[in-house]
Amino acid sequence: MIVHTVRRVWPVGAGLALLVSLLALAGPGPAQAQQGPPVLPVCPETSSVYRLFPSPFFDADQTLFWMYRDLFRTGVLRSTDNGRTWFEVLSSSQTLSNPWITQFEIAPLRQETYLAIYVVINVTWFPPTFHFLWSEDSGSTWQEGSSPCAEADCYNYSLRTASRPGVLFQPRTWYSSVGTGLPEGVARTEDHGVTWQQVWAETPVAQVAISPNFDQDETLFGVLPYGAQISNTNFILSHDAGETWHPGGGGLCSAYWLAQLTISPGFARDRTLLLSSDRSSLFMSEDAGLTWRAIFPPGGPFCNYDTGYELIDAVFSPDYPDDPTIYAATYQGLYASYDAGRSWTLLVGNSSSNLSVRRAPSAGRSHIERTTYGDVRSTVDGHRVFLPLATVQGSGPPYKPQMLFMRATIPGSYGGAHYRSDDGGRTWQCMTPPEVRTRAYLPLLRIRS
Repeated sequence: MIVHTVRRVWPVGAGLALLVSLLALAGPGPAQAQQGPPVLPVCPETSSVYRLFPSPFFDADQTLFWMYRDLFRTGVLRSTDNGRTWFEVLSSSQTLSNPWITQFEIAPLRQETYLAIYVVINVTWFPPTFHFLWSEDSGSTWQEGSSPCAEADCYNYSLRTASRPGVLFQPRTWYSSVGTGLPEGVARTEDHGVTWQQVWAETPVAQVAISPNFDQDETLFGVLPYGAQISNTNFILSHDAGETWHPGGGGLCSAYWLAQLTISPGFARDRTLLLSSDRSSLFMSEDAGLTWRAIFPPGGPFCNYDTGYELIDAVFSPDYPDDPTIYAATYQGLYASYDAGRSWTLLVGNSSSNLSVRRAPSAGRSHIERTTYGDVRSTVDGHRVFLPLATVQGSGPPYKPQMLFMRATIPGSYGGAHYRSDDGGRTWQCMTPPEVRTRAYLPLLRIRS
């Protein structure tokens, strides 16, 4: 393991950014008044393997993590100023293979101002080699644990952290004799991934969700993969940190792959979860997973083989249930419900995915303020970067003090780009991939086989 220094990163595409932003500031004329949902700006295409992870405390720390993957190399960039500048905090490179990050999770608790981050890197396929890394200082330094995943036995980005320091759960879909040798089911660690114990082994498990109040209620939920059932259900729950499990899931479409499980930030009060079935429906439970009802697509059909929405990426408002907003990124566009799933509004008609929602920074500009020349910042290499890159004003959705991050299809193209909204989906901006520069600032962990 070789430790290198971190490299400074600056956003690219400055000329295009300035041009598009000035056009956006000019605004549409009377004959161009918008009807219906806003149209996303045309942005530089980004790879589908790039992922953006905002801090759970984004409103306070304005921290973002950008995960990239190129030929023979993968890594993580960090920004602590709302995406204006970036530093590379983790890099793994191989000469004859294509490493990539399969798990990335940020713990929902902080030590002072630092974040705890957990990463699994698939370093090589032949033989399968996985590295488990964790950092307790937002990625400035890293420690190595043991990977709970060894081959294709864990779905990507399925690792989950609890609100108790060092506690994580990894759902596993099948037994692997490589690495940890854990059976299918659910594995738990209580020491930041140094050791793992099996807490469920009767069936494979595809997804888990953990109560935000886990340190008090020790509640978590598990979803079985397509075709797996126990006690005539594909949904299980535990109220003792995984020591014992009970069936739930009444009312779900049992014949479908249940792809994403999401828990309300106000779970201690509302007992609410969301569960999406691939290519079919979105379900809600308001009794901690015992019974479910379909709330999307608008008006049905529900439990249909193919509703046309594909994978539904559903996210609660950070202030749910006080703010009963739910967002759903789908193949047919980004939707929002402002009444806990009773009705839906189309925010953006572009195919959308990888949605994250956070509270907007309290010290940020108000939603009615527009970008000015004061936003043009000179970088050390003489280039100018205009932020935001582009904005399109929406006409229908209400203003929300929430940040939305997603990847969506570029208008008039088959490619995709990363977008952000600072006002709950009323206006949208491009997120241009950062470019790595060779300036030394912080410690960097580089992994070589």
